[in-house]
Amino acid sequence: MNTKKTSDCDLLQSLLLNGGVKGAAQELGVAESTIYKRLKQDTKFREEYDSMQGIFFSGVAAAIVSRMESAVDLLAEVVEDEGSATATRVNAANMLLSHGLRYLETSNILRRLDALEKAQAGAA
Repeated sequence: MNTKKTSDCDLLQSLLLNGGVKGAAQELGVAESTIYKRLKQDTKFREEYDSMQGIFFSGVAAAIVSRMESAVDLLAEVVEDEGSATATRVNAANMLLSHGLRYLETSNILRRLDALEKAQAGAA
């Protein structure tokens, strides 16, 4: 067990780069409960972690979005390629349909949530 106090910077970096509490605890040689306690009790630390995590996820989301069109194009090519095995084409079509449906459902929920928030703000 690590007896020296881990700096905020080291702990934040480890949390982000090691997939969360379990990986950070292993890397830093501290108990998971110590990290959970720190996240729960130190509001400033938790806010900094949430902020850094948000920045990290924004970068990941941007990378995914930038590649979505080419991924969809590739799946469409497979679906339309009559030389591909039927199972492969069906699999690609299923991927397009399931991800497309998930996108539509999420978009619908977000539009409805936005309308509710606007209505609630107007009522306040």
